[in-house]
Amino acid sequence: MIRRQHSMSSGRSSASSNPQLPFFIARQPIYDRYRQVHAYEMLFRGLEDTGEAHFVDGTTATAQLITQGWLLGGFDSLADGRWVFVNFTRELLVGGTALLFNPARDVVEVLEDIPADRSVLESCRSLREAGYRVALDDVERVERIEQFDGAVTMAKIDFTNVKVDDLAEIVRTAQVQRVELLAEKIETIETLRLAEGYGFDYFQGYYLSRPESMQRPVLPGLSPAHAQLLEVVTQRKLDADAVTEAVQADPSLTYKLLRTANSVAYSQNRRIRTVHDAVVLFGEDEIRRAALFVVLGAILDDSNELLHESVTLARMCDGIGQRLDISPDEQAEFYMVGMLSSIDTLLGEPMADAVGRLPLSDGVTRALVRGEGPAATALQVAKTYLRAQWDDVLVEAAKLELESSELAAMYLRAIAQSDTQMAQMADAA
Repeated sequence: MIRRQHSMSSGRSSASSNPQLPFFIARQPIYDRYRQVHAYEMLFRGLEDTGEAHFVDGTTATAQLITQGWLLGGFDSLADGRWVFVNFTRELLVGGTALLFNPARDVVEVLEDIPADRSVLESCRSLREAGYRVALDDVERVERIEQFDGAVTMAKIDFTNVKVDDLAEIVRTAQVQRVELLAEKIETIETLRLAEGYGFDYFQGYYLSRPESMQRPVLPGLSPAHAQLLEVVTQRKLDADAVTEAVQADPSLTYKLLRTANSVAYSQNRRIRTVHDAVVLFGEDEIRRAALFVVLGAILDDSNELLHESVTLARMCDGIGQRLDISPDEQAEFYMVGMLSSIDTLLGEPMADAVGRLPLSDGVTRALVRGEGPAATALQVAKTYLRAQWDDVLVEAAKLELESSELAAMYLRAIAQSDTQMAQMADAA
């Protein structure tokens, strides 16, 4: 079994330098009609002293989420400037806890088991009057919307349980009440198309992290220069001259790589003016990351959210790799495995075929195609964490002997890094 690494070599950051948080927290994107991320729902699960995750009641969960959220500097670090959906129980709703939140950013989500009694309706109407967005969670029947007439601004329709025959009436009622509709638990292209056909405003679900529009039979935007760079940076031993030659074959590639490297190096008071400078001064790990980001960004074209997810997975895999007692060469593969974990979806073909198109090392290929090795396990930990599948997170993390309390810190750091990198890409465009 792979052992945890308790002391880190110099020059490497450690997730253990972050506080070991007593909870899991993740965010799930909510998309608008144009497949752009409109908001994030915050998903939460607490930890016992033993380090094992356990479910807590809704009131405690949201209360801890609020408290810990503020300890982390508020939700701004997780929201990336977008709206935030937070679940509320009846106790917190009636008690006025929602007033601690920001009406210009936070959406109060009314859980499905909250009755539409007088106190609840009065609280929801007061929030609306104060400028808050109030959403009904897990709606399956039109009666639920009718009960909250004038008290909510949005209804989240559960597409795993709603009857198709009821959708037309739900949509009509929502239109009369001027209630926005969010289709949640979108797991297949069929349910997405159904929701789009009924004119829903927003969409949420695992399928949307892998949109159909990305399933293409070729590698769009992958020029010979990109392919050459990818081949060079996927080698275990990085050759500075080979990287320089590959990048300089394409002027736009030179600009993008130097722009990406400079944006990160700026905080270190370095100015990198040539590709060779970047390789020598910036270090192998960061050059690999910058190159993979540039190449995958070219393949993904304008599909920023899939790139965002790939970067987050890569950063979290990298953080896990740094906590294991493995060789530097093996650690270097963790980031690459996370970054390329959606290549099968991108190309719309089995992972073995997709990976066969790329000049990858044996270790990366085994992890992606056969799910073998610690990098593959790290990817499973990261994937299940991003989906808030907490029980699966614990099972996979146990294989690497990782403490569950470390994972939240790793995730938060990965989110911050990927948000920063995406912003840098936008600035460089």
